[in-house]
Amino acid sequence: MTKTWEDIEEEVILYDIIVQIQEKKTQNAAINNITKVLKEKIIQALSKTEGKRVTDISNETGIDEKTVHHCLKYNLMRQCYVEKGLWFIRQAPKQPKNQRWDVEESVALFSLYFKYGSSNKVPKEEVEKLSQVFNKRADRLGVKKTTTYRNTIGLSMQLECIRYVVTNGAAGLSQASKLFYDTYEMYKNNKKLFDVILKIFNDVYVE
Repeated sequence: MTKTWEDIEEEVILYDIIVQIQEKKTQNAAINNITKVLKEKIIQALSKTEGKRVTDISNETGIDEKTVHHCLKYNLMRQCYVEKGLWFIRQAPKQPKNQRWDVEESVALFSLYFKYGSSNKVPKEEVEKLSQVFNKRADRLGVKKTTTYRNTIGLSMQLECIRYVVTNGAAGLSQASKLFYDTYEMYKNNKKLFDVILKIFNDVYVE
């Protein structure tokens, strides 16, 4: 089929449109790459010493002030903020952490472990019960807690850490704290003290 001039003209127009779109994509990619480099330089400058003016950032990075200001205002507002003309990096909010284990809790958990002979033999109900005791104890002592404070998942993991300590690394989780090693030494070498601490814990906190 012979193409008419109209057909050829339409193809040329379509080809031009495709070329323009590709050129636009290339330009946008180049702009994005340039913006990325600028952002990295500005963040690096602020990381060294926070609380800098646009002029200071410009002098340190070699980027003109107008570009620095535009980049800060439109590309980095989620990462930076300005206060009295000085720019700072936004600090990620610190996640609250649960209080470290103390010797009473460690003794109570070891006692539960030894009661059943191993961490994988401790019934879930017993883990849940001890979790409740730990949380009520924390409330009485005014300990700040997160939603995961001494929960059953955490206690099960700690029981596996105890298993690692007791089996000398043959089984369990290796992330055991020094407190657990010290508690096990107490259990082996000073069982009387271990039992006294456990009795006080049970008398005061276990209903």
